[in-house]
Amino acid sequence: MNKKPLDYDFDRLYSEDYTLGQLKKFLLRNIESNDICHWHERNTFFIDELIGKLDLSEDSHYLDLGCNIGTFAIEFSARGKAATGVDLSQDAIRTAELMASYLQLQRSPTFVHGDISDASVFSENSFDVIIAQDILEHLHDDVLKKTLENCFTWLKPGGYFVYQTHPTKYDYLFHSRGWKSLVRLLPLVPSLIHGERKFKRAVERYHNYIINPISKFLTGQTREQKIEHDAHCNLLTASEVVTKVEDSGMVSLFVKTENMYKSDRDKKRAIFFANREYFHRNIYGIAWKPII
Repeated sequence: MNKKPLDYDFDRLYSEDYTLGQLKKFLLRNIESNDICHWHERNTFFIDELIGKLDLSEDSHYLDLGCNIGTFAIEFSARGKAATGVDLSQDAIRTAELMASYLQLQRSPTFVHGDISDASVFSENSFDVIIAQDILEHLHDDVLKKTLENCFTWLKPGGYFVYQTHPTKYDYLFHSRGWKSLVRLLPLVPSLIHGERKFKRAVERYHNYIINPISKFLTGQTREQKIEHDAHCNLLTASEVVTKVEDSGMVSLFVKTENMYKSDRDKKRAIFFANREYFHRNIYGIAWKPII
């Protein structure tokens, strides 16, 4: 169980510098080149391809979970939708409010400074859609469990939970840079002759019985323990995400993995691993709150 360390330094990880970095990305969001800003592709895919094809009414209310500077809340407000953003960073919320005011949106979003693991932040059955874009990987298991349970509570019956998480659990094996990364991949090459199920099992065993023991011997920590204090502190597989989502009471409608960005698809190692789920850096999906 990956529980939040008592000395987890939220203020350091999500400082004013981090907020400024997100703001720069936001200001470049309409530039289509991924080399300049990947947010254009994310916004187009997440809003138009996923949420845009759901059966939603014009008066649906959207929640941008862990919104930081309010990227998705602002995007939906610009389209005339009712949107709310919530984040634990007061600096980020202040920036979101300033940006929304500066853009003179068709419909102003609401921003809330609050802890998404606290059920009292919103009332029951408040939202038609909850958007969790690049947020799950930032929450330790205990916080993630509470947050998903809260999302179930805050969603209206028949509402949707739409999520994307990046990077994934075995990202370090397939996407680290340098010759050491390539050497680390060599033991997995023979398993490429097998189907997806056996390949996954080979990766899991390699991680559990070779990489983690070596890491424990050299550093005193497993891979999971080493990232506990990182911003990306909880890296998951697609099946693990689905399990956590369904444990909250929601029904998983679909989940998919892929490398969404061209730079990942063009890597030379993609020649061998491109069609393997554990090589994919992005997990996205939709869950639904049953109508009782």
